[in-house]
Amino acid sequence: MKETVYFEADPQWEKYFTFEVSDPFILAMFEVAIENGYDIEHEAPVTEDLKYQMETYLVPIFAKKIPGCRNFCLKGPVTDQKIPSESVTGTGFSAGVDSFYTVLSHKDHPCPSKRVTHLLLAVNGAAATGVNAERDRKWFDEEMRLFTPLAEELGCKLIGVNSNVSLLNHYRKLLKGGSGITTSSFVHALRKLFGTYYWASTYEADVLEFRSDDLGYVEPFFLPLLSVEGLRFYHSGSEVNRMEKVEYIADNETVQKGLTVCGGPKSCGICFKCTRTMAELYAVGKLDRYGKVFREAPVYEKKLAKNLGRELAQDHPPFTTEILDKLKSEGKRVPLRTYLWKTFYFKPFLYFKKKLKYNPLAMKLYYEKGWIDKLGEPRPSEETIQAKLRGERLEK
Repeated sequence: MKETVYFEADPQWEKYFTFEVSDPFILAMFEVAIENGYDIEHEAPVTEDLKYQMETYLVPIFAKKIPGCRNFCLKGPVTDQKIPSESVTGTGFSAGVDSFYTVLSHKDHPCPSKRVTHLLLAVNGAAATGVNAERDRKWFDEEMRLFTPLAEELGCKLIGVNSNVSLLNHYRKLLKGGSGITTSSFVHALRKLFGTYYWASTYEADVLEFRSDDLGYVEPFFLPLLSVEGLRFYHSGSEVNRMEKVEYIADNETVQKGLTVCGGPKSCGICFKCTRTMAELYAVGKLDRYGKVFREAPVYEKKLAKNLGRELAQDHPPFTTEILDKLKSEGKRVPLRTYLWKTFYFKPFLYFKKKLKYNPLAMKLYYEKGWIDKLGEPRPSEETIQAKLRGERLEK
């Protein structure tokens, strides 16, 4: 089967696409290659720095440390050609906590060359529908419509790059798609524009762990290996924890109306990312300012025990511990009923939900027969329900 990998953007960015080297396409197919042990053959040359770093460090260490990863080689010409660039400083923009932290902490940086001026929206697999090209295009267009005014308020230019990289990588058994490696392919595609690029970290730098289910733990290792002469990647946000990021951005008015944490055009208020973020904002005493983002925000404290119980049951380290530590430091009491909700309702509920996630009968009972209402769960949109019943997925 043959597939054509493509990157497309508004014509104003066309002159920045880098056709001289194969680097963007090699990085785009990294996850496919390392999962299957496929060598990558390329007719256009690969940058010497990238070939050396991939074959000497990145690929063999992944193959050795991450179960299921396999060695592969790059087969084709090599070049040390210097690529002319405008050397602007950019970062990816998803309007999430990590994304906003990177923009706000670098927008007015004291070092002029390190100030963020360009934001990149890439259909990279981390935030896209993963269903088909038509739905990805719809998602992309809606995100561009919503994010363009946010970028303007932040004093930055928004660049949108659509691609089928998401669809080619999204359902990988390993690594899951949407990693910093996949995203770097978009940055390398615009190498004539970018000189510095901040990858917004999920975790602090002290969490380095080689695992296949979440490459966020591996970023401190591989991000420097994606840099080449004239293009440098930084692991932004690895110097602070999640709660420190939330505190840093919480008072910003653009964040208060534009925060989007779960990969869709708007925060759904239902998924674990939304419920976790609401718990974090509550812990720092700022949730009441986010009624435009989370419809549950105004009534969150009325059901505090249940809401915190859900978060504790999901237990995504190190975030849950940080939330509890912050609540304690702020003198906010965690109701005893929180632990009852966690142990006797949400833990069993999440266990069976995971076991029955793709069972057609269970989904029919849950959505069509009203079990979602009887269990007191928030009801998603009708479009989302119908997509789930068809076995599709509208958003990550």
